[in-house]
Amino acid sequence: MTTIPPSHQEMVPFLTALQTKSASEIPTAEKAFHAAKVELARRGLENWTLFCDVGDLWDTEMREALVTLHGGEMPEWEPFIDTMSIGRTGMKRNDGLICEVEHHPFGTWWHKTAKVLILRFPTLEIGLCNPSFGRFAIVAAPEVGAFKKLMLDTRAEQVRRRKSAEVAEWRVVSSVGNWKINIDREEALSQPMLRSPELEAQLDLHVRGFFSDSWKALVKRNRIPYRRGVLLHGAPGNGKTSYIRQTLAGLPKVSAVFLQKSLKLDDDDLGTAITLWRESAPCVLVIEDLDSLFDRIPVSSFLNQIDGIRPLKEEGLLMIATTNHPEKLDPAINNRPGRFDAAIRFNNPDAALREAYFKTMLTQEEHGLLTPTDIRQLVRTCDGLSFSHLREVFLQAGMNAAKDGRTGRTPTDLLGAAQSVANLSKNAGEGFKLDSNGFGFNCAA
Repeated sequence: MTTIPPSHQEMVPFLTALQTKSASEIPTAEKAFHAAKVELARRGLENWTLFCDVGDLWDTEMREALVTLHGGEMPEWEPFIDTMSIGRTGMKRNDGLICEVEHHPFGTWWHKTAKVLILRFPTLEIGLCNPSFGRFAIVAAPEVGAFKKLMLDTRAEQVRRRKSAEVAEWRVVSSVGNWKINIDREEALSQPMLRSPELEAQLDLHVRGFFSDSWKALVKRNRIPYRRGVLLHGAPGNGKTSYIRQTLAGLPKVSAVFLQKSLKLDDDDLGTAITLWRESAPCVLVIEDLDSLFDRIPVSSFLNQIDGIRPLKEEGLLMIATTNHPEKLDPAINNRPGRFDAAIRFNNPDAALREAYFKTMLTQEEHGLLTPTDIRQLVRTCDGLSFSHLREVFLQAGMNAAKDGRTGRTPTDLLGAAQSVANLSKNAGEGFKLDSNGFGFNCAA
């Protein structure tokens, strides 16, 4: 069976695209199709063509772009009176009890001048565990050519609006659609981040410097695609995610697309993220825990979608992925320039960084109570711990002080907390061999 690329599925008449659905999805698609035909007949639009998988047009930003293209004319929204669930167990009516689920209302969205009707149905999937709610969108238009032009014009307006914004957007793509997120950039930039000079040099070269004028000139001079992939790897708790957020916060003119993991994430969602990434250049595509992505999406599908990607104009496309387990990745991913060109390791902090961490976090009074011997013992006890563990030492010492009615941490609080966290980390590595004390990051008695 021929598979239609996700980026083109909205251009394909519904009955053709229906053939690409998996066996488990066909009952949902068929029932949605018949429900949509009934709605078209009610509106006197029996001759219109149905298209499927048009999640883009339901996106708030796309709808705003479409409204702008048509002189500010607002669409007509009509919620379903009795919300229909078209799951594998059959058509369900919920007596109007579920007309909206968070930001995903169900009903029809009709724009008279644009000549487009979107129908959004809820689905109820009954499995072995709890039932799960989803959505299924269908769009109707007079014919294929007009609808294709409408989509292209709307996407062009969407890109124009993004470029005219003072601060570039961050968007999340998941199995339930995509949406804009608002991040406090000043807060992200203010977070203390400690890294070795060697790590900082690698990050400056491969990440922060990628959108610089010198990188852009290098790309143009050598006639190579302005695109790069960077893999951040290493033990958990050492700031890979925090680094990404902080770096993006310092690039106000660079957009970002975050691919959010979920149980229903599929090739289409990956395709949506890559399309947004390409259209939004300069842009960063962020994929966290890359190894777990391939529990849902075949490696071959991932490679097919990213290979050959080029920006629509001379602006940079940077893909940043993280993993705690690089050994689980296929060599076609972690040892193949052109996909991931640089692999940067985030290690557990060394002695100098551990000492710097406590000096940064402790108040001047708290740090002044520590003798040189205390500092050496604290740093030595925390050997092999991650930054997240160091934070737990800091918090646990504070809780022990609060328990005794004190506002400041003493050397005894810090050294006791460090030993406790070190012991629990060691036990975790051994599978938590239980004793009468149980396990967990508990404050010392």
